[in-house]
Amino acid sequence: MLSVTLILLLTQNIACFYVDDGWDASFYLKSLIADFRADLYVLHSVTDPGTFYRNLMWSYFDKNINLHTGFSWIGCGSIFLREYAQRHIRYLHAYLKDNRNLVQLSDVFFSIWLNDIPSQFNIDIRSLPGSDIGLPFSSSSNFLQYQYQSSILATI
Repeated sequence: MLSVTLILLLTQNIACFYVDDGWDASFYLKSLIADFRADLYVLHSVTDPGTFYRNLMWSYFDKNINLHTGFSWIGCGSIFLREYAQRHIRYLHAYLKDNRNLVQLSDVFFSIWLNDIPSQFNIDIRSLPGSDIGLPFSSSSNFLQYQYQSSILATI
């Protein structure tokens, strides 16, 4: 996380691009950039059809507490304002100081903490050759507990 913080402090770009190292974002990157240019103040992301519809279920609205947010899996490719990444890092230091084990899941609640509905492309994504080696983090024995803890923190 320190290297990400340093990069954000040094960069002059207004936008950040995030993608996990197992996904081939090359065939939709131009479309993602164009979508970002259409509305800079929204998270723009890409995911597969199944995940897209699951993400829609994780939308929350409550005008009494100014809650207007939706979930987006950002790992397949996403673009967002640099200031959103900087704010997220501040939130990590504030809200995860006693839950360091959840830092590895921090991208999971990035979109929820934005308190906005993301723009999501629903496409057939492709993994990079050789990236299917090993079990995904979501298959680890503690994943469900981490997911539960991060969900609670995301609503605070």
